[in-house]
Amino acid sequence: MRTAKLAFTIALAAAVLSPALASAQTSAGKQNVSGKWKGTRTVTGQTGGPEEYKIHSISFELTQSGDKVTGSYQCYAGKKANIDCNNPVGTVGSGTVRNGGIMMKVQALPNSLQCTFTGLVQAKKMHGRYSCYAGGSFASTGIWDVERAE
Repeated sequence: MRTAKLAFTIALAAAVLSPALASAQTSAGKQNVSGKWKGTRTVTGQTGGPEEYKIHSISFELTQSGDKVTGSYQCYAGKKANIDCNNPVGTVGSGTVRNGGIMMKVQALPNSLQCTFTGLVQAKKMHGRYSCYAGGSFASTGIWDVERAE
């Protein structure tokens, strides 16, 4: 009887988790990051600025083809805008997803901001580190964390 209950529990868990896992992977078993992602980025190193200006909302709209990633980026700072997040809209011009990791190069306007995001992809979450340069000068570095927006 215990074996039957254990088998039923395992089968039930597999049935419940399979759709969630499948949505995070392509048919080849690789992770699929296509879609909308929302979260925050937190500045850990910057050229000045008050503490309350260090956390910003961000979003990515990504398209994946094989291991290549392209798309769009937005940083929402509202009244707390600063040099590296003055509500820029950007383009993910080149990115890659491999072995559970991601790297994205973002070009954002209006101040020619160039950021590199690197991190890990875990089902419906991505997180890691980023660094940004504005006009060729260091703007900020920090951590980022996003979740798939349903």
